[in-house]
Amino acid sequence: MQLPWNTTPETDLLDQAIERLYTLMAEEEPDTEKYSVIVDQLAKLHKLKEDEKSTKTRVSPDTLAMILGNLAGIGFIIWHEKAGIITSKALGFVIKSIR
Repeated sequence: MQLPWNTTPETDLLDQAIERLYTLMAEEEPDTEKYSVIVDQLAKLHKLKEDEKSTKTRVSPDTLAMILGNLAGIGFIIWHEKAGIITSKALGFVIKSIR
């Protein structure tokens, strides 16, 4: 069985279980007890699927803050080096011209 790059075997089994419940639900009348049990099971499976997605793709705010802080620090260092080189050379030329 070939899975897409972003799925796991557990996700595939979860999707298969959801499909089976949809098939069973189509065979039942909406006002029966069995239909309401199927709907409850579907709600539980969809909750599991959402929990699985949220734990895999979410980046914590602490990690995001650390990344942005590091990028800001690197940007400041690069900016300072550019400005520092220009001002230090300019100051050297001014001192030489005064002598």
